Amino acid sequence: MKFPAKAPAPFASGYRPEIDITEELNPTDAAYYKSLVGVLWWIVELGRGDICVEVSMLASCMAMPRQGHLEQLFHIFAYLKAKHNVEMVFYPSEPEIDESLFEKQEWGNTVYGECSESRSWFQNACLY
Repeated sequence: MKFPAKAPAPFASGYRPEIDITEELNPTDAAYYKSLVGVLWWIVELGRGDICVEVSMLASCMAMPRQGHLEQLFHIFAYLKAKHNVEMVFYPSEPEIDESLFEKQEWGNTVYGECSESRSWFQNACLY
């Protein structure tokens, strides 16, 4: 298998792993799939938050990985190869917020009125 030629986004357009019905991977390929998901998790941990959702979606398919899932892993790697200079920049200073612009509210009675909490199903179950 090869990386796709173009990968402008982590997933191919319109791909949804939860409805993938391609052939299931054999045990060897499934182990390879799981190791690639592990590699991608480390890449996310090291700062590539732009692929976090896609890696999470493919990680949820590890019980029964399919050929389409593996192809999307390669698509993510192709995206990373194409976007290798992407960086996240954080401004380290604290923001200046004018608190006078926010109206003070007493959340007890003014917002919710004279409401009270009912017992939860768990509290009701514990009474019996």
